Amino acid sequence: MQRLAITHDHTFEEWQINIVNPDSKTVQLAIAYKNAKDPAKIDLRTFKAIPANASSHSWYLELRWFYWERWGSNISVTKKNYDAQDAETTVSADIVKSVINVKVRKLLKEASFTQASLVNKLSAATITVTAPSQATLSTLPIQGKYTIECPNETGTVYKFPTHGYNVGRDSIQMDTIDYIPHMRYKTHVI
Repeated sequence: MQRLAITHDHTFEEWQINIVNPDSKTVQLAIAYKNAKDPAKIDLRTFKAIPANASSHSWYLELRWFYWERWGSNISVTKKNYDAQDAETTVSADIVKSVINVKVRKLLKEASFTQASLVNKLSAATITVTAPSQATLSTLPIQGKYTIECPNETGTVYKFPTHGYNVGRDSIQMDTIDYIPHMRYKTHVI
C-alpha cells in the first residue's frame, strides 16, 4: 500500500479584542474593509450591540456572518479572562481583563478588514481591537495546478488530468480509476 499526501503549512488570520474592566453594558463594533468589487472603495460593517462581558459564543454569533458573506469562511472565537495579577481566571468577580481571539478558518489573500472602531459604546470598559494587519495575517491560499503520474510494474507511466487545488477528493478518486488502470479500485483518496 502506498500513501500520497499533499500538505501545506499555513497560518490562519487571527485578531483580538481586548476588554479591560468588562461590564454588562453594551459595545458596538464597526469594521472597515475593502469592497470586493472595487478594492479602492472602503465599506463599513456595523455589528449589533452586545455586552462588553459577552461570551465567546455571543461574539461568534455576531461576527460570523460577516466572514461567511464576505469571505465564505467560518471563524472560531475564544475568550480568556484574566485577574489583577494577569493570571487566567474563571471567577467572574475576579475578571479585570478579557481577550477575545478571532481566528478565520480560511486562507485569505489579504487582511479581512483594515480598521475597527467602537460606536454607540455604553460600557465603561476600555476596549481595543487589534486589526489583522497588526496581528496575524493568513498565509496565501494554495494556487496553481498539479497532476499525478504513476508508473506500472513494466514502467509505463499513466497520469490523470491537471487539477487545481480546489478539486475535491471524489474527483481525484474517479480520475485514479479512469486514468491509472493498474491502480483501479486499489486506491482510496481520503
